[in-house]
Amino acid sequence: METRTGIHRRKAAARVSLFAVTALVLGPGGLGAQDQTPVLSGTWKFDPARSAEEKKVETGRDPVSGRGMNRDRNVGARSVPGTSSQAPTELGAMGRFVRPHPQMVIVHSDSSVTITLPTGISEAYQLDGRKERLEVPGSEPIETSARWRGGKLTVEKKYGKLGSVREIYSLRAEGKELMIEVRITGEEIVTPIDQKRIYDRVSGGS
Repeated sequence: METRTGIHRRKAAARVSLFAVTALVLGPGGLGAQDQTPVLSGTWKFDPARSAEEKKVETGRDPVSGRGMNRDRNVGARSVPGTSSQAPTELGAMGRFVRPHPQMVIVHSDSSVTITLPTGISEAYQLDGRKERLEVPGSEPIETSARWRGGKLTVEKKYGKLGSVREIYSLRAEGKELMIEVRITGEEIVTPIDQKRIYDRVSGGS
């Protein structure tokens, strides 16, 4: 007859075996591996051929006459506007703020993320959701906030009365692709404009 001590030892051994199997399945990170923050840090190059605007909308003002327009229409996916040196007409005054950058360098830690643009300008955000104000000479301050949501980085920017931009950063293709889902709203945009921008990780980039 098995003693009480033997029963306890057998149950303890079973628990250890179960833990070992679980660790083997989930990998080195153990039970928390599935909740790890994606590593966005690196150098990323914009791929216009695989980026698209989901919806084209007419703006609130005609670019020629300045009169208001109230129509909008769906045309399916098309290339992201604003890749040229000219601000896209359909974005109105917001166009100068929302062009996709041809390349960028992202560095992030547990508490902050910094995005450096080809111009050398860096955008830094705290990741606790706090609202920060960036003073802009001759213009309204830009209000920003950033936080992780469901394994994706969400950055929100408000350009005073002109409008707002929300960017959601996530990784694809085993970390080789960065997708940025962009929503643009503004006083000259009747219906929000949604874009998906694809960036490829640059090998050897910082």
